[in-house]
Amino acid sequence: MSYDNNPETQINLSDNTPILVAVAWPYVNGDIHVGHIAGCFLSADIFARYNRLKGRPVLMVSGSDCHGTPITVAADKEKVTPQEIVDKYHPKVLNLIKTLEIEYELYTKTTTENHYKITQDLFVALAKNGYISKKVTPQYYSEKDNKFLPDRYVEGTCPFCGFEDSRSDQCDKCSSVIEEGKLIKPRSKNTGSPVEFKDTEHYFLDLDKFQLELENFVENKSYWREWVLAETKGWLKRGLYERSITRDLDWGIPIPTDRLPDELKLDGAENKRFYVWFDAVIGYLSASVEWSDMHKDNDGNLPKPWLDWKHYWYNEDARHYYFMGKDNLFFHTISWPAMLIGSDKNKQLPFYPAINNFLNLEGDKFSKSRGVVLYPEYVVENYGIDSLRYYLAKVMPENQDADWIWKDFVAANNNELVANFGNFVFRVLSFYKAHPELDPTKHILFAVDNTVQQEIKETFYEVGRLIEECKLAEALQRIMKLSSFGNKYFNDNEPWKVIKTSEMAASEAIYNCLTIIDNLRILLHPILPSAMNKLTRMLDYTDLIVPEVEINKWEYKPWNHEQKIEEFIEPLFKKFDEKEVLEKEKK
Repeated sequence: MSYDNNPETQINLSDNTPILVAVAWPYVNGDIHVGHIAGCFLSADIFARYNRLKGRPVLMVSGSDCHGTPITVAADKEKVTPQEIVDKYHPKVLNLIKTLEIEYELYTKTTTENHYKITQDLFVALAKNGYISKKVTPQYYSEKDNKFLPDRYVEGTCPFCGFEDSRSDQCDKCSSVIEEGKLIKPRSKNTGSPVEFKDTEHYFLDLDKFQLELENFVENKSYWREWVLAETKGWLKRGLYERSITRDLDWGIPIPTDRLPDELKLDGAENKRFYVWFDAVIGYLSASVEWSDMHKDNDGNLPKPWLDWKHYWYNEDARHYYFMGKDNLFFHTISWPAMLIGSDKNKQLPFYPAINNFLNLEGDKFSKSRGVVLYPEYVVENYGIDSLRYYLAKVMPENQDADWIWKDFVAANNNELVANFGNFVFRVLSFYKAHPELDPTKHILFAVDNTVQQEIKETFYEVGRLIEECKLAEALQRIMKLSSFGNKYFNDNEPWKVIKTSEMAASEAIYNCLTIIDNLRILLHPILPSAMNKLTRMLDYTDLIVPEVEINKWEYKPWNHEQKIEEFIEPLFKKFDEKEVLEKEKK
C-alpha cells in the first residue's frame, strides 16, 4: 500500500510505471448522453491512450453496473425483470463504446460469477478484520407498497438546497450525500404516498475506524485537483460514521453469511443484497482479475508480467487513476480507500481521482423527462466522431461545470480542427504532391530546423506532463499551439514563392512542415484516433499507430526522408454551416 506522504511527492511517472485506469461503472438503466461521456469515458480513454503510447503497461477497466435500485426502478417502469433491463442496455453500452472509439482492456458487468465471488470475498475480509458491524436501523417503509423502499424509491426535499425531487441518499442537484432520516417530506416514488421509518437489521461498514488512516492518506495529495482535495478533506473534517452496505432487495449480490462468525450472522439475510455503492467500486478489482484470467494459457500461466492483475494491485510502483463524475467523489476518495485498507493493506490505493464536474446542455442540466438530452450517437451520425471527441476534450469540465453550446461546437470545429490543424496538413501535403521535384530524398542532408525541433520536443514534454496531471483541456490547447506554429512556419517560409528561385530552400521548408505534421499525428492520437489513423494512411505508413508495451512512441522524431505520401490527399475534417446547424438543433 502506498500513501505517497512525502511532501515533495508529485506526479512523476517512469517509462515503465504500471497504470490502472479505473472508469466509473454506468448504470445500464437507460441510454447514455454526452454528459456521461465528458464525465469519465473520454477523459479516461485519452489518458489511457497516451500512456500506452509511452510504452507503459496499461489496464483500463470498467463495466455495466447491473445492480441497485436504478435497475429495478427501470424494470418496474417497463414492467419487465431487472435481468431484461440489463440484457437490453448492456449491449447498447458496448456498441456506444465502439462507436466512440473508447478502448478498454476490459469492459465487463457486475453480474459475472467472478464479480460476485470477489465482492463476497472482500466483504468477508472486512468482517474478519473487524470493520463490519450489524445493527437494527429504521429504514423507509411504505404501507401502500407493503415493503421497505430502497433509496431510489424514495424522493423528497433536500435538506441542504431545498430541491423538491431529491433522492433519499443523495441530491441530484447539489450532490450532497443525505443521511438517513434527514430527507424532508419523504414519499414513495412508485405511489407518491408518504413513507415512514420502520426497523430492519443491516450490515454496516465502520468508516469511523478509518478516520486517521484516511486523513493520513490525503494529507499530502497536493497534486489532486484543488476542489477534489478540499471536498475530500471536508468529509473528513466533519467526521466519518458507519454506512449501511446492505438493503432489503432481491436483486443484487447475495450476502455470504455462512462464512461469517456467529456473532455477525444476520436474520433474514436471504432477503437482502449488497448496496450498489459497496458492490460497484469492487468492480475495479474484479474486472482486473477477470481480464488477467482471460490471458492465461492452458497451464494457467501468463506470458507477460503485465498481464497479471497483481502487477497493478500489489506493485508499489503502480499508479491507479480513477475517472468519474463529481457525484461519485465520496465513494472513491473515502469509502473505496477504506475498503481497500480494511480488507488488504498491501493493495494499492487510488493515486489520482480524476473527478469531473457536470456538462450541461446550453445552460440546462441534462434531463430526459424535460427533454434536455443529447446522445453521442446522434452527434457522431450528424457531425462525425472527431468533432465530438475534440469538442468534449476542449470543454472538459475538470474544475467547474461546463456547457455544450452548439455555436461553440461549430466554432471549435471550423476554426480549430478545420482552419488550424486540418488546413495546415492539407496545404503542406497538397503542395508537396504538386511538386515532386521537392522529394526530400534528393536533399538527404537536411536537418530539422533547431527552432522547429525545440518546439516539437517541448510540446511532447508539456502535453505529457499535462495529461499525467489529467489537465486534458489544457493539453489539447498546447497541441493546437504547435499546429498554429506549423501554419506560421509554412506562411513565413513561403515555399510557393521560394521554389521559383531555390528548390533546395523550398524542399527544406516542406521537410520541416512534414516533421511537424508527423509529430502532431502522434500528439493528437489519444484525442482523435480515427483522424490520426486517416492521416497515417495519407502519409503512406505501412502500419497504423499501434502502442507496444516497453516501446516509447511518445517522442519527437524527424520526418523520414524516404517516407512517401499517399497519392490521394483529402481534407481531414469537414466544415459546418453555422446557420444550418443552429437552425437544425433549435428544432
